[in-house]
Amino acid sequence: MLFRSAVSNSEGKLVVIDGVTLKVKRSIPLAPLSEPLDVALLPRDMGGLATDTVVVSGADGQVAFVNADTNAIIGTQHLGGVLQRLAVDPVGDALYVADAKTRIVYRFQAADLARDPSTADAHATSLAFAARDLAAYDGTAFVPTTGGLMRLVGDAAPVVDASETSRTINVVDPEVYPGGGILLMADDGLDHRNTDLVPVLHSRSEEHTSELQSQFRISY
Repeated sequence: MLFRSAVSNSEGKLVVIDGVTLKVKRSIPLAPLSEPLDVALLPRDMGGLATDTVVVSGADGQVAFVNADTNAIIGTQHLGGVLQRLAVDPVGDALYVADAKTRIVYRFQAADLARDPSTADAHATSLAFAARDLAAYDGTAFVPTTGGLMRLVGDAAPVVDASETSRTINVVDPEVYPGGGILLMADDGLDHRNTDLVPVLHSRSEEHTSELQSQFRISY
């Protein structure tokens, strides 16, 4: 059976949806998190995790961790600000959380979350501009901002491409398109770049952009 997760901001709940029938299977209260904004899945065995773990971030600065097998909250942390975006890097065994209010991107290592998500260290990187979106792949976080595209690698200072002012970002699965990479949606079209941000292709027409979105199996 396939399942999907969604968050209900008005009710402060995690909603589990059957991926085949699209019917609601159950609702999970997220207190103390009260204003959920984004949801992500940490797969079992990532960094030693014993079970699939659902992560929910909130506008109240809370992040909650839910055991996907038991539906129980196994930990929460209050990072502060408005935690509007999450990104999972299964290759780098990391979870990234973007705070739109304080302009900070947090990084959790899965091994720390496996021990205790409530006390896991959240490494903070301050940015000059707030994140518009967030994606992660192979040890790197990609953060579109109004000041350019930020690339975060480990504890190093952010690398900025000021010419790229995209609004949203998605990681391209190498199994879907050889070489993978990232997709950036800007006001003038869709960019496909490799993970070093070298351009692969660019689309400016609405028709071509829609074709690429379908080819890469993404939506905005």
